[in-house]
Amino acid sequence: MKKLLCGIVLLLGWSAYGDQDTSRQETAKEEKPAMELGGLVTIDYGTTIEKDAQPSLSLGIVDLGAKVNLRDNVVASILIRAMEKLDSLWIDQAFVSYKPGDGDLEILFGQHTLQHGILTSRMISWPMIVNDSLEHYDAVNVKTPALTLNYALGKFVPGLAFTVLQGKPAADSSDRWLYSGAANVDFLPNDESLVRLSTLFNQDFIDIDLGVSLAFGNLMIDAEGYGRFDDYSTGAGSGYYAGIAYTLADRYTLALRHDADSPELFTSMSMRFAGAVVVDITDGIYAAAEFGHVMPSVGKAYQEVMVEIGLEQTIKLPGFQRKMLSTE
Repeated sequence: MKKLLCGIVLLLGWSAYGDQDTSRQETAKEEKPAMELGGLVTIDYGTTIEKDAQPSLSLGIVDLGAKVNLRDNVVASILIRAMEKLDSLWIDQAFVSYKPGDGDLEILFGQHTLQHGILTSRMISWPMIVNDSLEHYDAVNVKTPALTLNYALGKFVPGLAFTVLQGKPAADSSDRWLYSGAANVDFLPNDESLVRLSTLFNQDFIDIDLGVSLAFGNLMIDAEGYGRFDDYSTGAGSGYYAGIAYTLADRYTLALRHDADSPELFTSMSMRFAGAVVVDITDGIYAAAEFGHVMPSVGKAYQEVMVEIGLEQTIKLPGFQRKMLSTE
């Protein structure tokens, strides 16, 4: 009987130790799982306030993302995206993040968002400078195969990227490959704020972008200015935006923004004034409404209304990811 009791005690003790060890392993896996999956989906309604308005109701963005933690310092990511319709899918980002040594240096390679501009949006619409573009890529929203190096120096993080862009430097020119570089210096005053000075350059043009995104508790301030110079002398594109947002009761956000862009250097500007309200419904589901007054450089002014319902992105990919309603 004593031997039986001792055996039961030893068995229970081994079982408890095994459960504890399993619990530790599960906790470790919860802290950094081998693979993380996530995505977002939005549905958008938009119209102008005119007699001949043509309202639209469509899917806005559908994302499916995966992040694989190969090692503590190696992360592989992929993001598949569709916009407006589901019969057209593409790989929006596919890249690897590697942090050798103590982690101050980060190397990104693959297709990812270049650290060029900030382009923060607390509203449904993007700032107008996203439309100031060459033929095949947006001026301050460049996603392309590239090699990027970042080095953390306290609150300062300088970065340098190398890539090849395909574009038309002039409206009457043909496509050409542009061996390009991008450089930036980030200042991170806190976890929610970013100040960035960046440039994109190649044999045909150079641009300069200064953006700030600052959080003071529930108050958020965003501003950015951008200018491009063809042949390093003649201005060939510019724009800016300035916005403010305030969150009430951690559920309601009120936002205002003014933005402008031009195919020239801060002349003949098209402008837009807009306001929005965003409501967090539950568990990352939100609803937003936006009203905008648009004043194009050519033609008459008009008003537009947008409504969006969406599920926020449930995965945070490495590297720089632009902030919008669905990725807050």
